[in-house]
Amino acid sequence: MDDWDDIRWFLAVAEHGSTLAAARASRVSQSTIFRRITALETALGLPLFERRSSGYTLTEDGAALLPIAAEIAANVERLTRVAAERQRSVAGTVRLSAPEIVLAHVLPPVIGRFRALYPAVKLELVATDRRVDLASGEADVALRGGLAPTDPSLFGRRLTYDRSVVAASRAYADAAGLPQSLADLRDHPLIRFDPPGAPTALLEQLIACLPDEAVVLRPNTMTAVVAAVRGGLGLGILPRFVVDREADLVHAPIVLPLPVFELWIITHERRRHSAPVRALMDFVAAYVLAGQPPSDA
Repeated sequence: MDDWDDIRWFLAVAEHGSTLAAARASRVSQSTIFRRITALETALGLPLFERRSSGYTLTEDGAALLPIAAEIAANVERLTRVAAERQRSVAGTVRLSAPEIVLAHVLPPVIGRFRALYPAVKLELVATDRRVDLASGEADVALRGGLAPTDPSLFGRRLTYDRSVVAASRAYADAAGLPQSLADLRDHPLIRFDPPGAPTALLEQLIACLPDEAVVLRPNTMTAVVAAVRGGLGLGILPRFVVDREADLVHAPIVLPLPVFELWIITHERRRHSAPVRALMDFVAAYVLAGQPPSDA
């Protein structure tokens, strides 16, 4: 049996005496209930009802299975109720760190739905591209881009893959066109992410993609890069997930020589068994998790 809802339809037809009456009471189509009852009988290998002009009557097999089905339905209802009670009982404060661009473009709907399920959990959000120190308690949970953590005291999982793309506003693309190759980038005004501090290996690769003589703007945050690109000031390299979420942005058909971006959610080992921390990590993972690398398109 593939669908536990079939038991609910079995009980509804037994109670109301026909698929039509059960459909009206349940506010679903009669054909749906008929199809699911047939599927349940096929899965069980037993006829549950005798179809008569006056309605549906339980067979001997159906009558024998009815109390078991009722018990299963009661257990499912109890399971749902206990799960909801446990969700409501999860309480505390969780400090979540994430890159500013992830906080702005990925997390808002996730956080809204999490808060609806866990109203007693308070979230403190830290928007930073810096790797916070989880061991010292700068944050309880962190979203990080890059490869898997190598620190054995950190626990987490990869959420998704992404690629960087050359992005432009639709207005800019309509007016100036999009580059078709890396060589074409020198013919466009470029916006390059320029954070404080020594550049990482990934940033050095990104810088190498953008001819210095064509760079006209150097914002120090990725959110500022998004705003400048959206404003039509030039082309910028942005994560694909940002461009896909912005109706005003498009990307050029160029495959950049940059590694695939990985997004991880992690916590310190000593915090992994905290109920609110575990609830947040599981919820974010279930919401964001993507199992396949993106295409080069």
